[in-house]
Amino acid sequence: MKTSPLPRPANWFLLFILLLSLGGLLRLIDITDEPLDFQPSRQLRNSLVAREIYYSVLPSATDEQRQLSKSFADSVGKYEPPVIESIVAYSYFLTGGENIAVARVWVTLFWLMAGIALFDLMKRAVSPWSALIALSFYLVLPFSVQASRSFQPDPLMTSAFVIGIYFLYRWSEESSPLLRRRGVRGEVMEICPPRRYLSRFSNFRQNRHRFFCSDISHCACIIHAWERFL
Repeated sequence: MKTSPLPRPANWFLLFILLLSLGGLLRLIDITDEPLDFQPSRQLRNSLVAREIYYSVLPSATDEQRQLSKSFADSVGKYEPPVIESIVAYSYFLTGGENIAVARVWVTLFWLMAGIALFDLMKRAVSPWSALIALSFYLVLPFSVQASRSFQPDPLMTSAFVIGIYFLYRWSEESSPLLRRRGVRGEVMEICPPRRYLSRFSNFRQNRHRFFCSDISHCACIIHAWERFL
């Protein structure tokens, strides 16, 4: 029996892999250099916070090391939950000690994950070639490269924002199953006008942009309804 050859990957997919590899490579150049390339005071502050977390859980750390690291971390202030600092601090156990390369690897990984989400979002909303242009801006622009490899909360925050928008769009493609629940929809419909125009469209995928905008407005209505009953 003659088997059919495997289909060749599309040209845009090959460029997508190339862009993703290039974006990761640009962010890992000079990975062990001191964090003085972009916002050094902010990166050093996060390094001190990560050090304090690391020594607080390190069994072999002395009381003097713990107290000293805590005093340094307290001196620079704590302005947000130490999410990325905690991830980096616990990763120090894999490297045997503090290493700025750990932070750069993590933020690069988060940025690339968001790049994949951005590409798929634009591919679904517009076209694969438009998605490649968006991904190029996201991964290859000089400021993007420099800022996204810095040890700050901003790369993780931006990545989470992009991934959140991506899943919000994917959720809108599923015709908003949350709004079908009577417990939520009943309260919302008292405040928000019904989506009468939904019956005008027979094909959801052809009009997903309208659904997407409508779902955002209904999310706002849900929040308003929730605040009303608190």
